[in-house]
Amino acid sequence: LGEDRFSGDEEDDGHSKDRFSGDKEDDGWSVDRFTSDEEDKDVYFGNEERHGRLKGWSFSFPRPLFSSAVLRSLRVSHGRLNPPAAIVLPSLETLHLTEVGDSEETIQRLVSSCPRLADLTLESCSKLIRVSFLDKRLRRFALLCCHSVVSVSLDASELHFLHYRGAVPAGSLFAFHGSPWIPSSTIKLCGPNQPSEKDLTGFQLLLENFEAAKHLHLNFSRLRCSDGRKFLVGFPAFSSLHKLELTGCLDSHSITRVLQQTPNLEILSLFLKRDPEHSPVTIPDVPAVLCLQQRLKEINLVHYRGSLAQRMLAQLLLGNALVLQALCVVFPNKSLQVKTKLMTEIKGWVVSKSPKMSFL
Repeated sequence: LGEDRFSGDEEDDGHSKDRFSGDKEDDGWSVDRFTSDEEDKDVYFGNEERHGRLKGWSFSFPRPLFSSAVLRSLRVSHGRLNPPAAIVLPSLETLHLTEVGDSEETIQRLVSSCPRLADLTLESCSKLIRVSFLDKRLRRFALLCCHSVVSVSLDASELHFLHYRGAVPAGSLFAFHGSPWIPSSTIKLCGPNQPSEKDLTGFQLLLENFEAAKHLHLNFSRLRCSDGRKFLVGFPAFSSLHKLELTGCLDSHSITRVLQQTPNLEILSLFLKRDPEHSPVTIPDVPAVLCLQQRLKEINLVHYRGSLAQRMLAQLLLGNALVLQALCVVFPNKSLQVKTKLMTEIKGWVVSKSPKMSFL
């Protein structure tokens, strides 16, 4: 058990998959295998990294692949696409581009040439500034570490999941057209440290794009503990949220604020980052939190070490979760004696009648 339990893992869909490194010695592989009609194809094509640095743009993407009638899934990593004038990919449904060296116009043209595209991931594409895919009804979209992007326009009519990883945007990053009610979103912030008032406002603007979400995962693990908690103080209202996952340094104050803003929350999963030593801990004056008393049915505490801040947080949650039906606590590597002591303490805080409890 771990974060994988609460996040969807990639499944084998039964289609053929091929992987090529893109090194020069692979230049002789047959493109016919990707242009025949024998079966659908999933292809990974890219360079590996060495010691954190790229080997360089050592390959040109095979042009015949840009007219493949059977290609369903394509992943290109650390290379150049350099497509021809005519791109015909009628079956492509999934496209994942990682650190490709092509221009914004080239990437836009490739995406626009895939009529069935439903799942698009753009990762570390430094030449992207303004992204617009209004001619596509994507179901999944991920923008990961594309730090130069200042605006994203999407037709959200069929968008079911959005993943953003990067710094807090300076302004309103996303513009959703169609029906902008995205059911599920994951946001991982990697900056800034020491956030200003402008950054806190930017965080609120970012979250307001997903105010109708049913499922939200916020990850502050790349931030200092105090900075992650500052962002949560400005957590906006999510009246439709049923499932919330939070990763980072979490304390009673910040979680209380979040729970006050999520009146219909039913599942809360906390992935607890280690608290810094000698961090100040105060006992909050906690008002009644309705979702804790009336709605919250499942609590998951992952990487629970039993620090003072974590114990206070667990006591706050379990001592007020009146309708709790399931509790799962995952400990890091600790001795059986320590785990038994923590388990006994946790069980003593539970006020709900006979919830299913598991300790791992």
